[in-house]
Amino acid sequence: MGDTLDRRIWHFAKNGRYSVKSGYWAALEYKRLEELSVGSLAGPSSPSLKLWKHLWKLKVPQKILHLLWRLAHNLLPSKEMLFRRRVTQETSCFRCAAVSESTLHALVGCDVSMQVWEALDFPSEFLLLNLNDAGFWVDAAWDLIPPVKQSLFAFTVWVLWNERNGVLFGFQPTPPGILVQRAKDYDDEFTRSLVVNHRSLSSPIHDVKWHPPTDGFFKLNVDGAADLATGDRGAGVIVRDSQGNLVGALAMRAPSRISVLATELYALKNGISFALDASLVPLVIESDSLLAVNMVNCDEECLAAKGGLVDGVRRLLNNHVIVSVSHISRHANKAAHRIACFSLRDQSLSCWLDEGPLWLMDAVYDDRSETSVSG
Repeated sequence: MGDTLDRRIWHFAKNGRYSVKSGYWAALEYKRLEELSVGSLAGPSSPSLKLWKHLWKLKVPQKILHLLWRLAHNLLPSKEMLFRRRVTQETSCFRCAAVSESTLHALVGCDVSMQVWEALDFPSEFLLLNLNDAGFWVDAAWDLIPPVKQSLFAFTVWVLWNERNGVLFGFQPTPPGILVQRAKDYDDEFTRSLVVNHRSLSSPIHDVKWHPPTDGFFKLNVDGAADLATGDRGAGVIVRDSQGNLVGALAMRAPSRISVLATELYALKNGISFALDASLVPLVIESDSLLAVNMVNCDEECLAAKGGLVDGVRRLLNNHVIVSVSHISRHANKAAHRIACFSLRDQSLSCWLDEGPLWLMDAVYDDRSETSVSG
């Protein structure tokens, strides 16, 4: 129209420019459509079979693998599918009022879903909307995903489909930013559990007992806990003397839905403040979060999202009565872990001095008994 010159535009990409990735994507689509049109069976070199080889080796919970399997076989109950099966009378998307809610629309095309994928920095080809087959989308997407982000892809699909179902059944929509953080948290937490389990199975454990501090010192142990189902977070703090006796303990809620690392840093910050306010010094500090310990011990400026918490801990560590912050195994941090888990069950702030509830005193006694036996 007007004086605009005709130009060649590659309509498989959002910016109209050809790229090798988008070309490969389009070629896979045409190959898949050709196979479907002639009813051919997948041969040994089929991309679909290659996908399943990688998919079932993916380190994610089985329920998420099952969701991906159902997605790849076009079995998820989108409104479009339910309409074809005469379960519902219309197909419009109940979130953005699009004409039809296909599975791909729910996971990629809907405004909220698109914002999540963009924020997670997945390849732009994910947002191509001219694909009409969910199985092909998973198949083709897998070739574009860097190996380090494959598990995040799976968790993101899980988060987006659960969000879609939640809104369908009357829950308030979740802001895209929270969905992004939720997918990252699930991925980080599950990866962390795999690392811990791998170390416990493959690495020899020489000494995983809790040890009391030297005479005249106090030892602070902290831990964070998370409930993935509710989003609740909690912190556990315990201070003991050189005889292993309980001096003080603290159970408190942390802000909901913060990351696991932020929860650990929150426990560390509040634990140090608790010990300093009670004049329980000089102080030796232990945490089972290696990343949190490394971050607060590092001299470089922390530019991560948790930088505010890290700076807060570092300011407290400038106090000369604090001797060290060290990493220990989860087994040697059982008492703090029990307190953190208790904080998830009790919303109130709990503080104990010298004596605590039976479950806490049992943990203190167990640590003290292990120490005396090893000695």
